[in-house]
Amino acid sequence: MKIIAAVIHYNEPEKAEVTYKKLIADGFDHVILFDNGSDKVEPSPLTNLSVEVNNFFGTGIRFLLNHVMLNYDFDYFFYTSTSLQFDAHVPYKQELDKAIGAVMSLPFKVGTLQFTEQEALERFQSHLKDDSEAKYLISQVGEATHFCISRQLLEILKKEKTSFFDVSLIRGWAMDFDLEICAHKHGFLNFRIKDVEVHRDSLMAYKAGKRSETRSAYEEQGRKEFLAMIERRYGSEGFDTLNTLRNYWFRTLYIDRALAKGLRNCNSVAFPNGYRLKRRKVLEMRLSQFFRSTRPCN
Repeated sequence: MKIIAAVIHYNEPEKAEVTYKKLIADGFDHVILFDNGSDKVEPSPLTNLSVEVNNFFGTGIRFLLNHVMLNYDFDYFFYTSTSLQFDAHVPYKQELDKAIGAVMSLPFKVGTLQFTEQEALERFQSHLKDDSEAKYLISQVGEATHFCISRQLLEILKKEKTSFFDVSLIRGWAMDFDLEICAHKHGFLNFRIKDVEVHRDSLMAYKAGKRSETRSAYEEQGRKEFLAMIERRYGSEGFDTLNTLRNYWFRTLYIDRALAKGLRNCNSVAFPNGYRLKRRKVLEMRLSQFFRSTRPCN
């Protein structure tokens, strides 16, 4: 599998260089060090792609993805940022290759893969913990600190102008949320690689005073963009509806189908603790009606 990688730095060029060199050493087919155009710090001399003006994560990731999809042949695209730290001894490219190979035989399309952020699991996603011996966990999409995304799913996102390709999402809020909805709609799953960790180290540039707006202003504007997109695309009650459907879709429909296809006895893949099957026919009908009524972003 060809996997192109990119590191997005948030005014922390030294940290970006460490990750960039790490991903090169791990054997990714090509690695991009992407400068966000900020005037708060000097760009890294290792930068090989940049924008002239910083216009936040959403605008930057769209530029990066359009560039990669236009100029490179790849099967998966892996991106990360200076919000994460990678262990020097872990061969991340090899772990992604192993994971993709292991789950390709499943009766679903592999949309995204993520490593385990232990800090996020402890603080925000304790319900996604799993104590089985499986190496890979069929999981809801986590925060967009990093993703390994199939080109096939990226092409759909671009065609539908959703998630990373929704131009209204300047700061990037809701991109992971919308990514999961689109992935579900087209039959893709997210997998978490359980035993391979990355470490959260976010907001360091804010703490060092190297951001172009205050944290409170960023969160306020990001929230506004998120809710405006949800209402425009999914209706005035879209957020509550989507949250409900997202959870039911994942917990019921996909797991039900997986178990029906014999994954109950699959030792390499597991589901998070506590997920149970219920109301499959009602759910399928609600989802079918919902997606037929969805309005495009453009």
